Amino acid sequence: MQKPIVKQIVTKRQITKTVNEDEIKAKQNIFFANLKKRINKNKSYPKVARRRGIQGEINVEFTISANGNIADIKILEGRKLFHKSVKKAIEKSFPVEIPQELFSFPLTFSLKVLYKLK
Repeated sequence: MQKPIVKQIVTKRQITKTVNEDEIKAKQNIFFANLKKRINKNKSYPKVARRRGIQGEINVEFTISANGNIADIKILEGRKLFHKSVKKAIEKSFPVEIPQELFSFPLTFSLKVLYKLK
């Protein structure tokens, strides 16, 4: 007995949808990478931490509104010594221009900020 042959028919609409989803995901990743760079540029190493040779990683979460402003910065984890610096870096990095078609708002964003001595 022969097994039935199953054919998958892919329509143009499905291909277009997949391509569009991939493009959007790629653009979102670029936006997030640029946002991380911007925050890292705006961070400053706390003098006390530098003098004592303290390094650390801060996990932070914040909300981005449709107009590109931030709200509700929450430190999730990390040494208290770096909290103020992280918040200032995030605040200095906004507002940003956000392509409205890429996200639904409000957008909650989580980030790890590394403080490492060179």
